[in-house]
Amino acid sequence: MKEKGKRVGIFALVLLLLVCGGIYTAYRLHPEAFIRQDEIITRGEYAAILVRDIPLDTANTVKDPPSFPDIDDHWSEKNIEALIDAGILDPADYPDGFHPDDPITRAEIIKMLVRISGKDAEAKNTQGHSGYEDQDAINDDDKGYIIVGREDGIIGDTDDNRLHPNDPVTKGEADDLIDKAIPEKPVPTPTP
Repeated sequence: MKEKGKRVGIFALVLLLLVCGGIYTAYRLHPEAFIRQDEIITRGEYAAILVRDIPLDTANTVKDPPSFPDIDDHWSEKNIEALIDAGILDPADYPDGFHPDDPITRAEIIKMLVRISGKDAEAKNTQGHSGYEDQDAINDDDKGYIIVGREDGIIGDTDDNRLHPNDPVTKGEADDLIDKAIPEKPVPTPTP
């Protein structure tokens, strides 16, 4: 009887490892399926979602050494490197590391989406007032991106006429911003 109990315990442990490993693998491939619309999204999660929505190829993106030391062996490393290769993510924006598990801010997302639209140079050379009451909260390097993003309809008016550029963004907000910037996203094909 002891032998049967031992086999059942081993089987249960193996099954648990397979299920948990499968969930983790599914999360790595499709993190958006595991994040509720009202949850704060991290930089790594956003990178994975954006790479899928553009879409970008991640097959040959791993670098040695990586563009940021803190993404080495991170589950989203290939996505982050793909965004760098495509000119959507600039390592100069993150002099202290990318911190892929930290929440992404509204200004960071807007900057990436303006670059996707091909207006990086225009945003770098744009000056003026963003039109938001919290203009002083916008970093100087981000102001041109905010202005171009507003002009292009990536961001719009808010109830309080404030952008809150440095606040963390929820999955729902990130999806809305992506939908405005990339209205014709490809339909994901199910994996067998």
